[in-house]
Amino acid sequence: MTSTLLRASDPRSNRVAGFVMFFSVLLLVEGTTRVNLHVLPGGPWRGSHTVFPPIVAVISAVGEIIFSFFGLCVGFFALAHGKANKMVLVACLATELVFGWFVFVVYVLAMPSFAAARTPVMPSLSPDASRAAVLMGLTGSIAVCAALQGGQFMFTNILLGYTTGKGKVQSTMLWRGRLYFFAFLVVLKGVSDIVIGSLIRKHMGGGRLVTPVVEPPYVITQASLVIADGVWVSLVGLIGIAVAGANLTTMGAKYSGLCLFTLLVQLALYDVGSVGLAALAIPVGSLQVGLTTALMVMPAYIAGHLNVLEDFTPTEAIAKQSANGIVSSTEGSAVNGVEAHAAV
Repeated sequence: MTSTLLRASDPRSNRVAGFVMFFSVLLLVEGTTRVNLHVLPGGPWRGSHTVFPPIVAVISAVGEIIFSFFGLCVGFFALAHGKANKMVLVACLATELVFGWFVFVVYVLAMPSFAAARTPVMPSLSPDASRAAVLMGLTGSIAVCAALQGGQFMFTNILLGYTTGKGKVQSTMLWRGRLYFFAFLVVLKGVSDIVIGSLIRKHMGGGRLVTPVVEPPYVITQASLVIADGVWVSLVGLIGIAVAGANLTTMGAKYSGLCLFTLLVQLALYDVGSVGLAALAIPVGSLQVGLTTALMVMPAYIAGHLNVLEDFTPTEAIAKQSANGIVSSTEGSAVNGVEAHAAV
């Protein structure tokens, strides 16, 4: 296999490789934590009528470790050694896609549905409120997991464009579409925060709960904190949709700063605040940090990129390529990788 040499002077390829590593590390921590949570030495691996099969959860978590470690290696070699191989990146993307969907189905859809079917009514909640809380937990899980896994896949796919030089020139329309998607995930998470927090506040009060309400990804000890977090997060997500819809690319840097500030707000109000007050034996808050970070970093990056994005014509791209582009170690062609410059 022939590798493509990425010039160390090219900040775009370095940036993308760094983000591949970044998201891979977040996923690696999550996968390892899930293995720790579900490995039961001498336990009922097949599960039971009331226990989700631990073997399925562990296999899924091991799959997450595999595709996250694969991404970590690909990103590291591209960043540290300036080398990337088309076939390896295609294999990495395929692994992320297959194992990623398996992880998503097991942890986001199957396990919550299994638990909800066997515990239909939460303590202190009416049947309707209990079902609504389960639905909001599912909605919140979809939002944060899609942001985390989608981030790794997006940056790996962009890195592939650098190795082939055959990708189409990507305009602001593509990046605006990406901002729409990830800002929508932010809104989805914020709305689910508001609804589940309001349900808990209505039925159990707004003060600190003696026994936390656990509905993954939520661990609620104080409903008011979750509601406040949801209102702010929803607003930030809507602003992101407005930035993409009105093509307010000049606001990209400001919106990026707002997203990072919102990450701090979420860490304070939810990951440290509400979850931290639960005093659980399992460090759930640390597991949530990766999900929260991915949710806010994706729109922050895309908005910032829109702020500096240029639409390259073939002539302009070739000129850029000759200065600091991607050079094939076998071809040495100045044209190779031209279109990838517009990709990132």
